[in-house]
Amino acid sequence: MNRVKEETKIEDILEEYPQLARVFTPFGLPCFVCDEPAWGTVGELATRHRVGLM
Repeated sequence: MNRVKEETKIEDILEEYPQLARVFTPFGLPCFVCDEPAWGTVGELATRHRVGLM
């Protein structure tokens, strides 16, 4: 995986870089270590949790 984009699937990110789970939680995205489903893309989760993307 080269660069994480809005359309990148969360599952793909966490499969390749599991340490990035902790990056998502401070922004109000689901706690991936608590077994909350991580289905969808970065953009979908950001929209659902009202987090702006850079």
